[in-house]
Amino acid sequence: LFDQAVALDATYIDARFNKASVLLDAGDYARAKVELAAIVERRPDDYEALVALGVAHRGLKENAEAKKVWTRVVKEAPKHSTVRADAMWNLAELGLDYSDDAAAQAQGKADLERYLQEAPSAQAKRQDADNKCKEVKCR
Repeated sequence: LFDQAVALDATYIDARFNKASVLLDAGDYARAKVELAAIVERRPDDYEALVALGVAHRGLKENAEAKKVWTRVVKEAPKHSTVRADAMWNLAELGLDYSDDAAAQAQGKADLERYLQEAPSAQAKRQDADNKCKEVKCR
């Protein structure tokens, strides 16, 4: 049905995003990346789509691209926005959980500390971040 909605109107961004979300949940990162790239091409400041695009990159083991996308969101999105916090969390997780490189792990720890300092207290990943901080002994 998402394909049908997108076929009816290629500019229908919500259908593309919903389709990409389902594809990400199913682990089909390549197809999700295509849908998200189409959204970002039309709306380069769609930070939610950019965060999701970073997830697709990470799922495809394109970690440098994921980091680039999330870093952009952290720089450009409103300071106390949920989407900016999501990008900070993903940067921390990328360094800590998806890298064996000591420098990347240290950066992930720094990104986690930044997340804990700057993310809104009601942020969805806040408890996960507190637990991860205890695990990696940050602060």
